[in-house]
Amino acid sequence: MRDDALDAAVRGCAEVRRHAVGDDPEAELREEAAWADLLVTFGGDGSLHLAANAVLETGADCEIGLVPNGTGNDFARHLGTDDAAPEDALARVLGWPARSIDVLRVPRPAGEPRRAVNAISFGAIAGTSASTPDAVKALAGGAAYTAWGAARAAVVGATPVRVTGRGPDGSRFAWRGDALGVVASNGRFTGGGFRVAPAARLASGRFEVLILPDLRLTQRVALSRRLRRPGGDAPDADPRAWPPRPLVAASLTELRVESEAPLPLNADGESSEADRLEVTAEPGALRMRVPAGA
Repeated sequence: MRDDALDAAVRGCAEVRRHAVGDDPEAELREEAAWADLLVTFGGDGSLHLAANAVLETGADCEIGLVPNGTGNDFARHLGTDDAAPEDALARVLGWPARSIDVLRVPRPAGEPRRAVNAISFGAIAGTSASTPDAVKALAGGAAYTAWGAARAAVVGATPVRVTGRGPDGSRFAWRGDALGVVASNGRFTGGGFRVAPAARLASGRFEVLILPDLRLTQRVALSRRLRRPGGDAPDADPRAWPPRPLVAASLTELRVESEAPLPLNADGESSEADRLEVTAEPGALRMRVPAGA
């Protein structure tokens, strides 16, 4: 972002710091959150993930904003700023009121739980974005995730999983079978523009779950195209259109996925492996500048 554009956008702020993170970004973000009223990240879903965890783990009284400058920019796509120029996106962030939004809480064996702001994927599909080569990202930008993910999804194998959960009304959810993956979404998009949760709202007190069972190659290709279609399958237009068969969808507040062997796990771009995933909704846990209705 140009200095003059930044100066114009933040005119009226009492104090502004620009900080390029180094080798320990989360520690540096914790320091910035300790004094700031508003921490604006200039990056993608991974940068937002680090900033949110820094604020939540320290308990800082700090709001968060996002100016998209990543590869996938899925959360920015949910906010409608993924194609905005940096100065325009910043102006929107500064103009939006702070709202208390939900996050997805994932416990860890030791230390603080991790939180995801946008989405968590578990299973073979979780490894597709993480495995996208840097050279492909550099050449293709956001389309890299889509193209590489679609290609990888065509060849990855399904694995047996057991999925259980609880809905907002206390009802129980259960599914068992061979799956390409399970996605828990706070935002509507993941994987560089795949619309996996059209009904997702950031302050609903729940998250949307999508299970991708084992599919034939032709089904995988057709599904990739359908989920990438702009505005496709929006439940506001026709609730019966979601989810496309044979996918399984649910709105939950608690989720547990178990597998017999460790599988890829991706939380807002932060990759790991596990044989079990537990997700709990934390309603209103994060103060963030987002538009009304997001």
